[in-house]
Amino acid sequence: SGATAAFAGLADGAYAVSARAVDGAGNVGPAASYTFTVDTTRPTVASVARRTPSAATVAVRPGEALTFRVTFREPVRVTDVTAAAFAVAGSSATATAVTAVAAADGYATAFDVTVG
Repeated sequence: SGATAAFAGLADGAYAVSARAVDGAGNVGPAASYTFTVDTTRPTVASVARRTPSAATVAVRPGEALTFRVTFREPVRVTDVTAAAFAVAGSSATATAVTAVAAADGYATAFDVTVG
């Protein structure tokens, strides 16, 4: 039928698990394997750059949206990055949209965050 294995206390790093089936007659089937990585370190922001209006535009009119490119030091899962994750210090403005830039396999390192 099936078997389950639980792994606890694994340190950060890459792991591989393999298994084979043995029937009642002692016949051994081919091995199947699965690789995975344990990464418990939180991602950090590498940079925040103003995109629109351009950084050359000093003043922003009331009600005008701003877009910033936020770049992380490592790929993060796109579904984990939401507008609620961003705050604008010294303002009541909130992020209203987040768009992954060049996402691959559900991960990206850069996101455009629109405020206002």
